[in-house]
Amino acid sequence: MCCAGVRPGGARCRAGHRPRRTTPLLLVIIAVLHAVPPAGSAAQRKAAAPGGADATVEWVTVPAGRFLMGCVPGDRNCRGNEHHRHEVELSRGFELTATEVTVGQFDAFARSAGGRTPRQPLWNGTPRHPVVNVTWEEAAAMCGWLGGRLPTEAEWERAARAGEDGRIFWWGDTFDRRSVNAGGTGAGDRWRTTAPVGSFPPNAYGLYDMAGNVWEWTADWYARQYPKRPATDPGGPPSGTHRVIRGGSWDSSAARVRTSSRYGLPAVARYNLYVGFRCAR
Repeated sequence: MCCAGVRPGGARCRAGHRPRRTTPLLLVIIAVLHAVPPAGSAAQRKAAAPGGADATVEWVTVPAGRFLMGCVPGDRNCRGNEHHRHEVELSRGFELTATEVTVGQFDAFARSAGGRTPRQPLWNGTPRHPVVNVTWEEAAAMCGWLGGRLPTEAEWERAARAGEDGRIFWWGDTFDRRSVNAGGTGAGDRWRTTAPVGSFPPNAYGLYDMAGNVWEWTADWYARQYPKRPATDPGGPPSGTHRVIRGGSWDSSAARVRTSSRYGLPAVARYNLYVGFRCAR
């Protein structure tokens, strides 16, 4: 299905992009999750997944530590679900894929799993573009195949901020088309839809496209507000109907690619134009 007709922020899906069902891949997800390979060395920056060269990914280390999560003071575009700003401690460092998972990488996973990649829009068919039209379950299964998992929402924001807790965007307080694929074209953004991953500068941790290009699934169930108190290694609510997405996409406004911007989408549906993911371990 195509996002039940609704995009993050309440806008409607564009017509004409309703994907075919991809049952063969969904049928093997449970088997894949029970055959997860061991994770590589924490110092390893590039690793070939079981699919071989086509699935090679680069892992970036995100250090343990404390940061402030949520709406930045003075940000006039903050929504109610970005409050309360609170201190979070991640007690262990982790790794995140340097880019969003690509069509080529997901193809390798799908072939290994005996399925097929969900239908991609015509403009997103090249191997270096971020894969879209994947369900939360398919994203989680591929991350498991890589020896990892989806990042928690707190891990995602820690990685996106890259040590700069007081900035509205990861690069500063002003929207800059040289740093993000979003909201049309201009300056450094020449892509009307998705851009090949890594087309814009990375943040201070070496992570690409932590704003724009495609929204990214996270591991957490969605809650309308954060807790008021500090938290250590938070993992979101124990249950729910929606999963958190972060980062904004190629068709997002400037307000939606702010680092604190967040939405929830039904975990069982497909969002074929603008939702992808990256993996953690």
